[in-house]
Amino acid sequence: MAEKYPQDEEKNEYRYIDFAWLDEIAMGLTAGAKKHPGETWREIPAREHVARAIRHLSMHQTGDSSEPHLINASMRCMMAFATATGRATVAERTEKAAPQVAITAEEMAMLTGGTEARRERKAKLVKKVCAVCGKSFETDCGARKYCSHECRKEAECRQYEERYARKIAKKEPKPEKEASRTKAEALAKEAEEARRKESMTRLAENGRAAREAGLSYGQYMAKKRMAKGEDA
Repeated sequence: MAEKYPQDEEKNEYRYIDFAWLDEIAMGLTAGAKKHPGETWREIPAREHVARAIRHLSMHQTGDSSEPHLINASMRCMMAFATATGRATVAERTEKAAPQVAITAEEMAMLTGGTEARRERKAKLVKKVCAVCGKSFETDCGARKYCSHECRKEAECRQYEERYARKIAKKEPKPEKEASRTKAEALAKEAEEARRKESMTRLAENGRAAREAGLSYGQYMAKKRMAKGEDA
């Protein structure tokens, strides 16, 4: 059986307080005091502090980890209690303000879950309208024109088609002299093709006649040339 001590009978037993949790709250309050000096939280009604504490608890329950919700909820509960009861904090009761603890940017990010950095990035975002689909989007790049990779590719395709169309439109008609030369070349080519076809036809006819005479092509052509010589 565990040994009992007189302290067991005290109504405010400090052994049950988790001091790591208390230290986290103290650091959170210190960071908040640096960001909002002057105890401005006392200007907020207790019910508003309670509502914000419930918000943090609900976000913690849904698995959100963007902020230290349990610590933030604890701070809001303390503020609600102090505001509702009108009690002054230890720092407010002392004649000399407690010295502020310096806190680094890394520590601030740990306490707030990076919310400060996200808030700064969001403040830099510029609202734009996509030049392709017309959809609104936010960006921190002033030169960005498109909401997505697909719209950017679509714009590149359109630019290529426009450049090609301009290139075709700029082509000048051929001079009359050059056109005439081109026409003469075409006629000469047609005549050459006609002669080739005629030669192939004669070759085929001679080959067929040689076969009918039971001669080779060479024999047939020799006999044909000899016959022409006799006629002459």
